[in-house]
Amino acid sequence: MSEIDHKENTSGAFEADKNAAQPEMNPAENQQPEAAAEETVLETPVTPAAEMAAEEASSTTEVEAVAAEEVAAAPEAVLATTTAEVEVAAPVVEETGEEADEEHEEHVDEEHDETAFANLEIDQLVSLFVETSKIDNLSEIRSKMSVLRGMIEHHFQAERREKLAAFVEAGNKEEDFAPNPNPLHLLFLETNAKYMQRRQKEKESREQALVQNFNQKEKLLVQLQQLIEEEETKGITNIDALRLVQSQWKEIGPVAPAQRNEQWQRYHFLIDKFYDNLRINRELKELDLQKNLEGKIELCEKAEELLLEQSIKKAVEALNTLHEQWKQLGPVPREQKETVWERFKAASDKIYEKRKTFFGALDAERAENLTKKQALCEQMEALLTQLPKEHAGWQKLTESSDAIMAAWKTIGFAPKAQNSEIWRRFKQATDAFYMAKNQFYKTIRSEQHDNLQAKEALCQQAEALMNSEDWKGTTDAIIQLQKEWKKIGAVNRKTSDKIWNRFRAACDHFFERKNQHFSGQDARQEDNLKAKIALIEQIEQFVATGDQRADLEHLKAFQRSWAEIGFIPLKQKVEINERYRKALNQHWDALKLSQNEKTRMNFQNKVENLKTGKDGDKALRKEQFQIQNRISALKNDILLWENNMGFFAASKNADLLKKEIEQKIAKARIELEQLHQKLLVLRDA
Repeated sequence: MSEIDHKENTSGAFEADKNAAQPEMNPAENQQPEAAAEETVLETPVTPAAEMAAEEASSTTEVEAVAAEEVAAAPEAVLATTTAEVEVAAPVVEETGEEADEEHEEHVDEEHDETAFANLEIDQLVSLFVETSKIDNLSEIRSKMSVLRGMIEHHFQAERREKLAAFVEAGNKEEDFAPNPNPLHLLFLETNAKYMQRRQKEKESREQALVQNFNQKEKLLVQLQQLIEEEETKGITNIDALRLVQSQWKEIGPVAPAQRNEQWQRYHFLIDKFYDNLRINRELKELDLQKNLEGKIELCEKAEELLLEQSIKKAVEALNTLHEQWKQLGPVPREQKETVWERFKAASDKIYEKRKTFFGALDAERAENLTKKQALCEQMEALLTQLPKEHAGWQKLTESSDAIMAAWKTIGFAPKAQNSEIWRRFKQATDAFYMAKNQFYKTIRSEQHDNLQAKEALCQQAEALMNSEDWKGTTDAIIQLQKEWKKIGAVNRKTSDKIWNRFRAACDHFFERKNQHFSGQDARQEDNLKAKIALIEQIEQFVATGDQRADLEHLKAFQRSWAEIGFIPLKQKVEINERYRKALNQHWDALKLSQNEKTRMNFQNKVENLKTGKDGDKALRKEQFQIQNRISALKNDILLWENNMGFFAASKNADLLKKEIEQKIAKARIELEQLHQKLLVLRDA
């Protein structure tokens, strides 16, 4: 088997094993979607997470390509001796092959997640963000800065929502919310802007360097082509010039990915072609092979030392560097080639196995995190199915929402494939919750405004009644106002106590006046009771003189005295009034007055009782209204009867009917006269 065939076979075997052992590592995977989402909400002047991830991936790919471009570097001290030896001395791709080399060279950025900084306060997070941004190596701090940025922006977004909710709950309009700038937030935004400017400059510088590197390597390819043409046409072999081209090629950095493979293949082709034409000196070749062997043994020792490194990140990065150096070394003696390669491969496999184990545990942890976050999403979504209709319910539900969001912050990343989706699900649920809460309080504010207007109207009515002396009517009216007050819903907390104190003050003012009024009446009513009992006793002891007119005046005097005595206690009113009427009626009967006179005197007695009773003026007006209505009705009846009499024909039955109607008319006229007398009494009362 030729050296080329052997290397290709071993390269293929290692490639398959390595691909099976190594999960792909990309710094962009560590981007937290929460951070990106928060950047969008806060509208901070930074590059979106997706663009940063693409930039980091591009940067990583460029670094990985350095060694791949230089795989074609041939032994630097190889000379030809015989034509036969030249045919097998051409440099080839080392054991791992181009793709395997790139896999070994991949950059492993140290992962950071929120759990590493979960115990830090916001001022500590901002301080750490500022200090980290000062580190010169941007690729070293990219993941850490991304996680810190997400946590800080999430904090300020949550803080803003809390202030907005408190502002709205205090009765303000959401569109009027204008919080004072937070100095920590301003420091964070300024630091982040400077950091992103550094990254942009680094990117522009890197792109310029890629173009310059491409142009320089194109010049070296032209030189290499000229060396081959001189060798083919003139037989001139300039090994020093070749070594200079190789040295310069190694010193030049990487080129753009789109141009890298094609340029490297041309370089590799020209190197192969040069060595195909080169006559190498055997002694120099053996010396060069031995030198390469010593270099590769040293790389094996360094790879084995990396097995003791605790940091997977550092170990893989160092191993990638060793693989790059391995590819730059030329062939080794054939009899030792397989041994040294197996030694180097064994150390590499162990390191990649450690990395595989590490990421296996990390995948299990992230799967568990996904389960926890799914449970929190379900809890948050469940809150949306039990939205309350009162303020207390919203307060309780908000506490549950805050607890769920606090729990979310303590959980690390989910698997990359589900991380963005689970965050979008959680954010959608939280946004819907706070949207519903804001809508509830908007409706509440509208209802509270209407309630305030209704209560102000009740206050105005109560204030209009509070100085009234119509104790019964006003009491009923104010009690009705109080019932209406209870039916009206709540108002804003800022005005609740004020409007209630206003309404209560008006009601209390009236009832205090009423209590003062009636507290003084109790003693007066007791005195009035004694006076009326004494008057009844006088009436009962009165002895008629026989002079009807004089006795009538005495009785009228008793009535006037009775009317002048005020109210008596309500519980004794019926008993005393009945005793008074009984005593007085005995004397009226003894005077043998006419029916009209008795009726008039009885009515006058009734009027006096109404006048001295509760709501006397109102009762007198009601009695007068009823008498006037009765007078109008009697006049209408008399007029109708008189008109009907004109239609009766001369007959016995007609005369009887006519006589009956005439009796009705006469009776009605008597009643009219009595009613007119009653009106005169009412008007004199």
